[in-house]
Amino acid sequence: KKFRGLKDDVFLGLTRQQNGSLQILEIGAGSGANFEYFPPGSSVICVDPNPHFEHYLKECSKSSQDVKVTKFVVSGAENMEDVAEGSVDAVVCTSVLCSVQDVDAVLREVKRVLKPGGKFYYFEHVRQPTQARTQYVQELLNPVFFTLGGGCNINR
Repeated sequence: KKFRGLKDDVFLGLTRQQNGSLQILEIGAGSGANFEYFPPGSSVICVDPNPHFEHYLKECSKSSQDVKVTKFVVSGAENMEDVAEGSVDAVVCTSVLCSVQDVDAVLREVKRVLKPGGKFYYFEHVRQPTQARTQYVQELLNPVFFTLGGGCNINR
């Protein structure tokens, strides 16, 4: 419930941004769990390194009359060359930056694909900034999360 409320706050801007249908790029779309937050009439380009998610995304898109997957790109977010420059109104990224190889490269790509005035919506977990004990635990547990969590780094 807590994450739902936080996501509601993060994605509120999508609804405010909408003036007709939005072209959204979702990085690490997974099975389409964020579609419920997208405004009606949205078209979504999904970028995910896992080709097996395409089937689930298409099923999710079929069950949602309001959101349509228009393209599925099997790629890491560091190089989204199959997405045209200046082609999307919004980029969505949730719990993905912890597992990419090069965060700076991803952010350059986000900037490249956004239309002028486009928005970047993200929801990420980060390294505890001030509490040394928590930082120590994050460092200690990071190899476990990395191995079991698809490359997630909880200490970024």
